[in-house]
Amino acid sequence: MVMPHVRMLGRFRVVDGERVIAPPRSNTVLLLAYLACRADWADRGRLATLFWPDQDEEVALTNLRQVLARARAHAWAANVEAERTRVRWLVPNDVQAFRDALGRGDAASAVEGYHGEFLDGMDALPDGLQEWVDAERETLRSAWLRVSTRRAADLEANGNMSGAAELAGRILETDALAEDALQTFMRCAAGLGRRDDALRAYRSFRERLDRELRLEPLAGTRELAEQIGRGELPVARVPARQPTATMEASRLVGRDADLARLRASTAPALIIMGDPGIGKTRFLQALAPDAPWLRCREGLERVPYLALLDLLRARAADLPDLGPYREDLARLAPDLAPDLASGLTPALLDPETARTRVVEALTRCLETVASGSPFGLVVDDLQWVDPYTLEVLAYGLSGRRVRVLGACRTLEGPEGLSSLVSAGAETHTLAPLSEDDVRALLATLMETAQGPPVFTRWLHQRTGGNPFFALETLRFLAETGVLHVEPGGWRTEVDDVTRDYRELSVPPRVAQSVLRRVKALPEEARRVLDVACVLSTGLDPTLLSGIVGLSDWAVMEALDAAERAGITRGDAFAHDLFRQTLYASLPEARRAFTHTRIARELAARQATPLVVAEHFIRAAQPEAAAHQLLNAARLAEDTSRRDVAAELYARAAELLELAGRADEAVDATVAEHRMLAEFDTGPRADALVERLKRLARTPLQLGWAAHAEAHLAYVRADAARAEQTSRRGLEFLALHGTDASLEGSLCAVLASSLWAQGRVAEALPVTERRAGSTRASGDLRELESALNDLGVISSNLERHREAITYLQQSLDITTGPVDPVGRVSTLNNLAVSQGELGRTRDSLETLLRAQALLEPTSGTEALRIQHDTAVGLRLHELGEYGGALDAYARAERLARDLQFWSLPTVLRSIAGVYVDLGELELAQQYLDEALARPNVRPLQRCAILRVQGKLDLIQGRNPDPALDEAEEIAGRVGKPKGIVLAQLDRAVTRAPDEAFDLARQALKDARSLDLPGVEALAHLRAAQAAIALGRFVEAAEAARTCIAMSGTYASGATPAETHLTLHRALWGVGDRRAFEALRAAGEWIRETVARHVPPAHVQAFLKRNPVNVAVALASEQAED
Repeated sequence: MVMPHVRMLGRFRVVDGERVIAPPRSNTVLLLAYLACRADWADRGRLATLFWPDQDEEVALTNLRQVLARARAHAWAANVEAERTRVRWLVPNDVQAFRDALGRGDAASAVEGYHGEFLDGMDALPDGLQEWVDAERETLRSAWLRVSTRRAADLEANGNMSGAAELAGRILETDALAEDALQTFMRCAAGLGRRDDALRAYRSFRERLDRELRLEPLAGTRELAEQIGRGELPVARVPARQPTATMEASRLVGRDADLARLRASTAPALIIMGDPGIGKTRFLQALAPDAPWLRCREGLERVPYLALLDLLRARAADLPDLGPYREDLARLAPDLAPDLASGLTPALLDPETARTRVVEALTRCLETVASGSPFGLVVDDLQWVDPYTLEVLAYGLSGRRVRVLGACRTLEGPEGLSSLVSAGAETHTLAPLSEDDVRALLATLMETAQGPPVFTRWLHQRTGGNPFFALETLRFLAETGVLHVEPGGWRTEVDDVTRDYRELSVPPRVAQSVLRRVKALPEEARRVLDVACVLSTGLDPTLLSGIVGLSDWAVMEALDAAERAGITRGDAFAHDLFRQTLYASLPEARRAFTHTRIARELAARQATPLVVAEHFIRAAQPEAAAHQLLNAARLAEDTSRRDVAAELYARAAELLELAGRADEAVDATVAEHRMLAEFDTGPRADALVERLKRLARTPLQLGWAAHAEAHLAYVRADAARAEQTSRRGLEFLALHGTDASLEGSLCAVLASSLWAQGRVAEALPVTERRAGSTRASGDLRELESALNDLGVISSNLERHREAITYLQQSLDITTGPVDPVGRVSTLNNLAVSQGELGRTRDSLETLLRAQALLEPTSGTEALRIQHDTAVGLRLHELGEYGGALDAYARAERLARDLQFWSLPTVLRSIAGVYVDLGELELAQQYLDEALARPNVRPLQRCAILRVQGKLDLIQGRNPDPALDEAEEIAGRVGKPKGIVLAQLDRAVTRAPDEAFDLARQALKDARSLDLPGVEALAHLRAAQAAIALGRFVEAAEAARTCIAMSGTYASGATPAETHLTLHRALWGVGDRRAFEALRAAGEWIRETVARHVPPAHVQAFLKRNPVNVAVALASEQAED
């Protein structure tokens, strides 16, 4: 099906096959024209406001829905796309064709493609809509005039006098006062022997110029006419240029009330809102003249922290000592801490932590830099702030650490501007100047007591009270000779005959005034400004000279001329609208060429890769842009800003795919996955996996795609799919040959998926293979991680001494400065292995080492959960119940926030403490929740059921169902320790002889498994069974062995229970040392109550803990 073609240059027409449709003017046609011209999504709210500015929002949106329905009823507009919040119509049209021709540098097609004024006849529209039509109309018309003028010059230079004369005639039809086109026509017509046509055109021009503007042709034009009149060969002349008039008010006018209000404000931030040209920057200068300035730049909104770092570099001497955050600043901007930069290596923090630390470092810098001003920090052009800088500002505001005074264009604020408002920022909108204010402005400029009232009224109505537009209108009138600025006052050509100055001709937009002024500058200045408006990052003469091809001195002279014309001020354009106007006036092809030149020059100067990339993107050079983005991504990765790196890798991948570099696109997407793998499991991760699968072609690429898919399945708790997909990835790898990095990554996911399914023994050889791959690749950080995993797996296989060896090897690997996150993970795991051997105090000491690294590093939440859980367990084993509950509470809070997989473990651990404290109802609540959690892993359930069995026994219920299932799980997942512990738990419930046999068997198993802590507990259970059998001597020996071993290894029993057991054994043989054992049990209880039992739980601990109750009863009997 052939799509219709829309014509908007001239009257609105639709060419649909053989038909040419000319729909009557209506809102439907206007809407379709707007959407066709935009060629992108348009927000429904903005459309409603644009078309029905006087209606309330609900009515306007209803009107929009009705107009859309009518539009889509046309067969030729049926493909209008409408979503809940936006609308789009992608249709071929002559405006787009015209722009495309300009972008290709195809001047001939552009000239021929312009059939008339944009939407000819579409006038008298609502204000916003008319402004849009006028703007498009003027932009297209000006572009056509420029390209036509250049095309005519080319035709003339190539000897095509006929074509040049014809085109110059068309230009004069569009702009009858285009004197350069007149000169071209006269020269070419004369060259063709059409001397009378040349002179007739001159006379017509002269008469019209006199009639409309009361001006004469330029001297060069007159001389050309005289030459032609004498029959001489025409000689081109450069038209004389008029000096540029400037308008600068010596004081801020009409803002006294605004200044007073804001000076009295105590808000942590003040955001000045207003339309372009309303005077926000000048207002900021008056309000905070001594404050440091942060200047955001258009086009560089995706370069993190650019404006902020520019400010800090300028104030480097004032930066504070950042202490532990100095390295974070050095990683972000090495030049701000050169003494650290050379020795830094990546700190592999999770993205949120790394970003938080950077935000803290930058906030501390801003605190110091902004401390000398009552308004703190000034941020100009907030609409162009990057989201990372915005995050720093919001963070500083939230703690009242940095005060911010900002300026932002109305309706153009960044998406995150609400974060400043929620942090306490107040917004203040600058209204247009009143008529009285405009009169005061004129009085200031004229240096008189009052401005002229009638002229003031006209100027106010013409410019809407916008100060910038008012000044530009005055400049235009002065430049065109209508307004005469003289020492005795100001006058215009119509002062004596006008009633309201309606006769004055002014540009419909500021752009025309700006372009006229630029056109009057020397050629060198125009060349420099053409580059400067594309560069957009300041006016550095040295940089400009390298791009423009002029000497530094020539560039300086050009900039001086631009400043005298009021186009620039200092090292920047006098107003953003000047730069935007010049940029918009450049043909797309020239823009692209200039962006390319700038990008190459900046790259040669080793500028920020992201800035270079943005220029290559605008130059439509995706491959060159992608390589710069990759450089920036690697830098972000090296400085632990993984969220930034992921975004940059993603952008690079898209550009590489666009450039046809599929293999490199895969590599970039793999790098993006590496950044996001642990931290983003939502729709973005799905899209990334699908993109990798779509792009992958070679076995190696298919292997990486399988790795990404497998990893996502694993983090979503689909271990079976993760196993299947990672094995498929290893099959792809076998087809490729060898790749140590991919092999190690796939083995890591495969081992994790096997682990999650309880197949720990199978995970061991896979992890050994991973360790071998990482050794072969020389990646010491990955080897450190693999050894850590070997330690964890060995620990879970009850091979704890091997585990400690692996973990110690991991800790011994030195790759530069310590990676705190990896080191904390390894220390946590080492502590677990030590704890499994019953070496509780060694384990706790190891955890304290980890905590010393974790606190200043603000490690990942996952590590904190695991660390605090391990600390709680060790403190629980030592009977420090209050400390254990505090540690578990920290772990529980984070685990609930993240819905972390170990939450059932945390809940079970808390329940275990409450069982020992005698808070049996609380314990049951936590156990119920732990069992009810989704995706509880087998070993987690096993541990929960053991605590449930203990609780059932205390409450007089049958513990066998819970203990039977726990033992079955332990056997199924190959957890010998779990089986032994389940046997010991069961021994408490059995007849004495069976209990004794169970304890003796458990003792043998614990020795064979090298579990000294469990061995100590087995001695205790054997002693308790022996007492019941009346074998007191044997019981006493076993109890003493348990107590002796408990000095080194944690048995899981309290000193109260072990000493009570010894007391009963000695009491049975009449040994008076029974009293000493009982006193030891009582002293431990009293000391524990005094130091480690929270006051709220003391009564339950004394009255409902079976051991403590038994000690109290034995003490009473002993006293009797």
